[in-house]
Amino acid sequence: MEYDVFISYSRKDMAVADRICRAFDEVGIKYFIDRQGIGGAFEFPEVLAKAIVESSTFLLLASDNSYNSKFTMSEVTFAFNKKSKNSVLPYLIDDTPLPLGLQFVFSSINWRNIKDHPIETVLVDDILRMVGRTRPAPKPTPKVTVKPTPAPTSAPKSQATATTSATISATPKPSTPPPAPKPAVKELTPVELYNKAVAFNREKKYSEAAPLFRQAAEKGHADAQNFLGIYYSEGNYVTKNEQEAVKWYKKSADQGNKYAQSNLAYRYLKGEGGVEKSKEKALELFQKSAEQGLVSAQYKLGSLYSEYVGTHNKVKSFEWYKKAADQKHADACYEVGVLYLYGKDYVVEKNEAEAFNYFKMSADQGCIEAFDKLGDMYREGKSVKVDLEKAVEYYQKYIDKNGVWKWSTEGKIKAIKKLKERDELLSKTTSAPYKIGDFYNEKGKRGIVFDVSADGKHGKIVSLEQMLISWSNDSDSCKNIIGATDFEDGARNFSVIRGISNWKDKFPVFAKCAEMGEGWYVPAVNELEKMLSGSNFSLVIKNMTAIAQYMGEVFYTSYYWSSTEKERKLLNGRTAYCVRPCYDKDINDGRKSNEYYLRAVAKF
Repeated sequence: MEYDVFISYSRKDMAVADRICRAFDEVGIKYFIDRQGIGGAFEFPEVLAKAIVESSTFLLLASDNSYNSKFTMSEVTFAFNKKSKNSVLPYLIDDTPLPLGLQFVFSSINWRNIKDHPIETVLVDDILRMVGRTRPAPKPTPKVTVKPTPAPTSAPKSQATATTSATISATPKPSTPPPAPKPAVKELTPVELYNKAVAFNREKKYSEAAPLFRQAAEKGHADAQNFLGIYYSEGNYVTKNEQEAVKWYKKSADQGNKYAQSNLAYRYLKGEGGVEKSKEKALELFQKSAEQGLVSAQYKLGSLYSEYVGTHNKVKSFEWYKKAADQKHADACYEVGVLYLYGKDYVVEKNEAEAFNYFKMSADQGCIEAFDKLGDMYREGKSVKVDLEKAVEYYQKYIDKNGVWKWSTEGKIKAIKKLKERDELLSKTTSAPYKIGDFYNEKGKRGIVFDVSADGKHGKIVSLEQMLISWSNDSDSCKNIIGATDFEDGARNFSVIRGISNWKDKFPVFAKCAEMGEGWYVPAVNELEKMLSGSNFSLVIKNMTAIAQYMGEVFYTSYYWSSTEKERKLLNGRTAYCVRPCYDKDINDGRKSNEYYLRAVAKF
């Protein structure tokens, strides 16, 4: 294990924590303390989790402050999931009772408290016992030997007084013992240097942190090497120097440090710090970092793979985006949402419900683009019920955070106003007589009148919706005339199609009309021409625009399918007529396997 003990505590209990650290230093207990990894390219939860796993014991400084700290409680939960129960020690440092939840968790574990079990004695001995060590023996005090004064030689009696006096004055004073030697200054280990540096870095005391990071880095500590690279890159109490930053990133990356691998990858991606620009080298380093679980590297790897041509690379892009998104990386959630929304690049099937979920996760973390997408989905009712108020709410968030592009979203809000006007229009009851261009809303059918009888009571309507679709996907039907040859009445052509086995599978354009309900059909070529040409089209398009503009489903200038077949004596076989909206007659024919627009019609 790299550490003897992980100290979990609230920053409000810093004074007690510092006292415990001093006691541990006295007996050589290696500890991990405080929130490492704040700043630079480090990710805070990753560092904590690694330190807990790499510590022999877990010490909780239990107090009212720690019970109310979400970070402390997360550490406790993680420790209980990853470590044996006999390696965890709760140490109560105030009189606040343990919450019931912690009492349950610690029910089989001996507690200690600071009043009855002092830090410098009981706590230190407990930790030493748990890691299988004892206190180091105290160093012996050096003895000082004083030599005895020799006895005076006998003198004549006449000289007794003088001799005595002289003897007394000549006797040397007892010698003062030499001072005890000062204990040697303990050289800090790379881990201790790094821990102290991180504590200074957290307090933004860069001038004190920088030399400690350097000492630990020069002794081979990989995390310190990465941090020193960050210092050179950002100019924290050292002269900003990208070449020096790259040097330390490389040293750290060579030891497998995922943060340094990611930092170095960015330099290769941009060609900075004296390295030659290389997307391939960047990809390799991001891959190594991502495989170790660094979420930012996973997202970047998804982004890089998305730039490469080929389905294989698109699949890899989605896989890495998904890994990052499932860890709630905001931008990755957005990218996964886009892929699900459109079923893009043949990577995933279209799934609007999944798209909504990922956009929501992205928006909850403040992703601007996700606000816009959620507004669209609420406005158009994709996987959720239409909710115009919600749509406006998300559009407004997008505008507030992204004024540069707000004009497009403001346009959507205006479209919502038109949508409300349309809903009011759709709710109205209409009745005969009708004229061309009127909005029809009876018997469950809604559309624009494009053909009407003299008394205005009967006619034909065109649907508000349109879609891009093929006439047929059956090879035999695409090569042969199958009998849908009526020029005037598409309903008769529809009857022919319905008589063919498996017609819904073979003829998408007709199957789609059937889904719309009874009475809808693909118009014959002359019906389509009447709708899309001359003054009729002018009247139809005017009201269609007013009603359907919010959906972007006004008539395009592209071609629309008719149900009428045309024989064409060419290698590509038989075709079907299609008509393009214009004021002059514009009729063409196309292969049945092509995709053109469909506007269904119905009679009333």
